[in-house]
Amino acid sequence: MIRTSTIKALIVSLLLIAPAANAVILDFEDFTGTNFEHGTVVFDQYNIADFGFATITADNAGTGPDLAVAFDSGLSGTRDPDLEAGMSGFTHVLDGQPGDLGSIKPGNILIIQENFDDCVTGVCSKPDDQANGGSLTIRFEKPVILESLDFFDIEVGENSNKPGSEINFLDELGAILPIANEFTPNTNGDNKWDRLFFAGITGVYGIEVNLIGSGAIDNLVYSVVPVPAAIWLFGTALLGFIGISRRKPV
Repeated sequence: MIRTSTIKALIVSLLLIAPAANAVILDFEDFTGTNFEHGTVVFDQYNIADFGFATITADNAGTGPDLAVAFDSGLSGTRDPDLEAGMSGFTHVLDGQPGDLGSIKPGNILIIQENFDDCVTGVCSKPDDQANGGSLTIRFEKPVILESLDFFDIEVGENSNKPGSEINFLDELGAILPIANEFTPNTNGDNKWDRLFFAGITGVYGIEVNLIGSGAIDNLVYSVVPVPAAIWLFGTALLGFIGISRRKPV
């Protein structure tokens, strides 16, 4: 007969080895300790322990390349001064109360590349965001819980629930899920930023951010969906077995 203490110890062990829902941040600064230089094409560099691969693609609405590119906002004299730091936060209502996100220096942010200048080497020599917009899509190897995403240089006319500014959430095959509508937020224009909170959107394999005009994103915060249901069911079954084993025969 298996002792009750042994079964309880097994359950505890299963829960300890189950994956936790620790958050990770995609900030487009580096991968495996190597810094993304200004103009780096970002695609499949991310393979994060316990989180799996994250791949980034762009769909250019203008005549430029379909490339997602790291733009160093800490530089000056770039092709796009609207994205140069520091970025002041858009003052608006946060959780029902007046609030201000404050000013930040975000470092690298992600843009849709507008021109083809020397992009064949994996680094575009003159990064600049596409004035006609397009979409940035981030796909995950595992289902995730989305927490928040930062936006930069979004003009008033490029958001506010307008067609073409939708934020879509994707299933494992890349199809759009029927989840509550989200839209690219207004950051109040040049050199300003805002943060969109997703309020626990879970079990998605991707996010597609649509931009009507220029702009950038940064700091996608997410976590992997935690403990598989099978482990909890197995643990519940073992607990039931404990109850049966402790009954005395009539």
